[in-house]
Amino acid sequence: MTTDKITVTASQSSVTASLTQEIQPAVHNADAETDSARSSDEKISAVIYTEDAKGNEKTFSTDNSIHKRFKSIDDADVKIFEALNQSEATTKNTRWALGIFEEWHVETYGTKAAWDQNSLDPQILAQKLSKFYFSTKPKEIEKRFEVLDASLAHNYHKNTMKNIRAALNRHLSDINSEINIVNDRRFKIPNRVLDGLLKSQMRDGTSRATKHKDIIEVVDLPKIHKYFDNTAHVNPIDLRLYVWYMIALHFVTRGLEFHYQLNLNSFGFALDAKGHEYAYLKHETKHGITTNH
Repeated sequence: MTTDKITVTASQSSVTASLTQEIQPAVHNADAETDSARSSDEKISAVIYTEDAKGNEKTFSTDNSIHKRFKSIDDADVKIFEALNQSEATTKNTRWALGIFEEWHVETYGTKAAWDQNSLDPQILAQKLSKFYFSTKPKEIEKRFEVLDASLAHNYHKNTMKNIRAALNRHLSDINSEINIVNDRRFKIPNRVLDGLLKSQMRDGTSRATKHKDIIEVVDLPKIHKYFDNTAHVNPIDLRLYVWYMIALHFVTRGLEFHYQLNLNSFGFALDAKGHEYAYLKHETKHGITTNH
């Protein structure tokens, strides 16, 4: 009995698979072999090319499907999921800090900074950062005079300076650089310059104090609850505010990013040992809140 040679070529989206195997002339028996490999619902069509003992090529298609276990993904998909690692606000903050450094670099050296791996020298970057931290200042100082004392308007807040450094470090990570300007020993000098600058501003009175949000006094909590009790059941806007307020209060959320991660299935309800019902989060969030109630 002669043996034919069969080549199976299958494609779906960007996936192309080839399989060569020896089979008997009754080619339809190949269905039994492909059935044993089925492990998912994703299917691809197949075209079979056979060659008999005399070297004559024969072609026929099969109505059966070859199943794939794993999802197909290309380089574009990888970049999309890599970008989702950061929030839109974080990405915007990185671009803002990078823009400040680029503007300073053009003004100081006459060219844009080179960030590619081949031309990125840690020693040169450390020297530039030492100068950058010392010389950087807000762009529209005149507008800052309207809301700040003249002695404070010329300097960024200490947290803003640290934020700029963190954003530049994040950009280096985004371009797959192994340089870390925050913890790398090679950047000890620029980090000392930044720390010294901030301490100097604190000593001479040009360091602006951190302004925190006004806290809600304990005596005001009953007033808030009374307001929502009277309006939330008749006003959909107040109802939405009430839901946001209760989640923020009882789950001790930090910032708004937590709320963007919620959906209709985020909360579950259970009874404690005393029979009291409580709510809990059914999935992990970026801030690590999982079981607060």
